[in-house]
Amino acid sequence: MRRLVLTSLATALGSVAFASFDLFIMPDSVSGNHARYDPINRVSLGTVNVASNNSVVATNGRPYGYYRYASGSVAAVNNYTGERLSGFQSINGGMSMSSDGTRVGLTAGNTFVIMNSSSAILTTVATFGAPAGFVAHGSISVSGGRWVVYGLSSAGNLDLYLVSGAGAQIGSLLNVVSSTSLTSVGTGGLGQGAVFMRQSVERFVIPYRDNTGAHRLVTNTVLFGSTAFQTLSGYSVANVGTTLATVAGHQGFFVVGADQTTSTLTRIQEMDDLQTFVPLQNYTTNSMSAPVGTQWRMANIVAPEPGTMAALGLGVLALLKRRKK
Repeated sequence: MRRLVLTSLATALGSVAFASFDLFIMPDSVSGNHARYDPINRVSLGTVNVASNNSVVATNGRPYGYYRYASGSVAAVNNYTGERLSGFQSINGGMSMSSDGTRVGLTAGNTFVIMNSSSAILTTVATFGAPAGFVAHGSISVSGGRWVVYGLSSAGNLDLYLVSGAGAQIGSLLNVVSSTSLTSVGTGGLGQGAVFMRQSVERFVIPYRDNTGAHRLVTNTVLFGSTAFQTLSGYSVANVGTTLATVAGHQGFFVVGADQTTSTLTRIQEMDDLQTFVPLQNYTTNSMSAPVGTQWRMANIVAPEPGTMAALGLGVLALLKRRKK
């Protein structure tokens, strides 16, 4: 009876102990592959067997994502092993994945395409067309199957559209940054956006470069409510094309990019969800190197942490053996 109680208790504790952790995956110019990195414990977890000149185009908390290979074609890849899970597809444009992994958003020109990814082979579900002259830069999956599509209008402003899962525009567009406040180079220094929760309200954040070249964040609610801005320091500004990536974390979000002093180092800031973002962590690492002077994407995967479970299991076995003796 005691053994049964002990085993039941161990099982219950094990379910709690089976924790999770943030796992970054990003192109790494040092290793030549994609690096895996735990940003909380600051531990390098090796690399994914996918060359860094291939890019992460869409991924989330699921074990696989989509990578664009040097040939230009896209394939589904296991984020832990680098094993290719699908054939190559000729798909062009920036891509992001919904939180449940069933949909991929594809931005190309003024068109946003929603695709089904449940079988790792992408098929079109719906299409949204923005006015002529709009150049979509990226998309952010939010609740209710909706997407925030962001890019530059014909006037050079940073505009946002809220799009339903059926490809219909919801409400009016939102102009968050005027052309006079954006760098005039390329895509306005727009980086990778992310969605997070702030005080039980769903918000998104987009990094950009202002007209002085400084890195800034713009944030708003997914219903296009109040807009807030914040200037970032510590990131490389030497190359006007250098951008930042933001990804959601367990609490707030992370900002990742090349370090201002040593561009071969990667600076990571974990930002909390307060009204004015405050870094919970702010440090550099040489375990991976953010690309400089180019648009790039990264992934943050909430990965299972089996170490605690394994240690607990060994302890329980020892107790059972001792009891048996």
